[in-house]
Parts: sequence; structure tokens; C-alpha cells
Amino acid sequence: MGRITLTHAAFDKDVPREYSEYYLLYMLEAVCRANMKWLELYPNTPPLYKSGVYYVEEDGTEEWPDIPTL
Repeated sequence: MGRITLTHAAFDKDVPREYSEYYLLYMLEAVCRANMKWLELYPNTPPLYKSGVYYVEEDGTEEWPDIPTL
């Protein structure tokens, strides 16, 4: 399976903040749960700070890839 992209308008100016916060909370929870499962299945995954992964600010958007994507 390839990349899956979820497109939403949760942060458009006409969308209530309560909805935006709800949406973001559950999308981040989904990524966290996927990463937890990955670590359960692949316990030899290197720790984050030893893996060489680092944060780079994105221009205009943010992508939150899961562990295998990184």
C-alpha cells in the first residue's frame, strides 16, 4: 500500500475551534497508536535520538509521518 493522505478543512477560518481541536487530537492519537504498534512488532527499532531523525520546519504544511515512513 502506498501513501494515504487525509485532507480536511479543520483549520479553515469558518470552522469552529472546538472541532479543529477535536480533529487534531484524534489524528495525532492515531499516529501515536500506529507508532506504538510498530514498536511492539519491531522492538529493535533504534531510539529516536540515536536514529538520526531530526525536526525540520516545513513551509506552510506539517507532515507527521509514522516510524516506518521516517
